[in-house]
Amino acid sequence: MDRPVVLVRRDPPAALPEQREANAGPSPLFSQIEDEYLAIRENGGASAGAISTARWRTSVFKTLVGDRPLDQYMPIDLQNYVNELQYLLLQFSQKGDQTEELLAMGIKAAIAKNKAEHCYESIALKTMQDGYVQIVRAIIHPATWLHRSRDPFQGFRVRWPDYAKPSVKRESIDYETLNRVFRLGVDSGYLDDAMLGPRCLLSTRRVGLVPWIRGSDFGTKHGVDIIRVNGIVFDKWIAGPRSAIWRFDTCRPSHPIVRSAWLPDRRENVS
Repeated sequence: MDRPVVLVRRDPPAALPEQREANAGPSPLFSQIEDEYLAIRENGGASAGAISTARWRTSVFKTLVGDRPLDQYMPIDLQNYVNELQYLLLQFSQKGDQTEELLAMGIKAAIAKNKAEHCYESIALKTMQDGYVQIVRAIIHPATWLHRSRDPFQGFRVRWPDYAKPSVKRESIDYETLNRVFRLGVDSGYLDDAMLGPRCLLSTRRVGLVPWIRGSDFGTKHGVDIIRVNGIVFDKWIAGPRSAIWRFDTCRPSHPIVRSAWLPDRRENVS
């Protein structure tokens, strides 16, 4: 016997909530998202020098590409920006004899002259990559979330100019030179002079701070011997860093080269 067919009433499916389009609202100007980004950095403790450098680099972008709404940029704009950057004069960011003249000339005119005559030193490729281009990407990325806008340069691979100025290569001091410096330091009779050379091996940056390092600045982090340069301060009452005295009574360095260079007859407190 067939069962009776019972009709079940079904309500129509509920309408899905409308998803807001990413670019539904007006797209902000680059200068607006620049101010927002730098405000975040300032609130995070960025120094005045870092903010000033960022302002200068973004001003170059706005001069060469334009201060447009974010959705008005195209990937080719970033490539054209890089192509012009290879002729950006170093004296714009590092004061020189012609800096005032170049500032009066303007960025575009100075770049055009340098492109035609190759008469000025340009910025290095590394500065272009990690400075002028990176700051633009860093500003745009958070803006895509704050303003629900698209990133015009996302996924775009920049072709770096073949003839851009390469970065200066850094080479470490060879052991022959280091040993000669060490012997001269020992002959001087001063412990801080004798230890100056070996201490250079513990620092990969800020070599100018090496003469001011004390024993208390040595430490170990994750099994690696380091020098904490943030402990080096300037005295408020004298025009210069603190006294460059090697103090064995505070902390003895554990680096093997420093240990091998230890002077037994000078281990007493010299502070």
